Amino acid sequence: MRLNVRRPMFGGMREIHAIWFDIALVGAVEARRRVLAHWQVGARLHNAAGGYLLTLCKPMLADCKTLDGLALCRVDGVLSSAPLTSGERQAAPYGTCYLVRGAQAHAIA
Repeated sequence: MRLNVRRPMFGGMREIHAIWFDIALVGAVEARRRVLAHWQVGARLHNAAGGYLLTLCKPMLADCKTLDGLALCRVDGVLSSAPLTSGERQAAPYGTCYLVRGAQAHAIA
């Protein structure tokens, strides 16, 4: 499922629940190094959309502009890399994870 969004990513200090690392952008070795730098006990790592999606065991406060990966935040049961409006979130089933690329949110498993 694809969803057009108005804002492409989060900015500023946010409570983040996951981080996506783009392998094509930083390379596999660097992506793995970044995963390990953010690893916490109980975290999970997934191959997703050509990168690594690190889901955190507990949320952490981070500055999205300086984070070395793409921050994903949970709002109303939807995990997304962009601040979705309430209308955009209503189009997504509870538990959906969206990775925003360009102006489109792509649901990832």
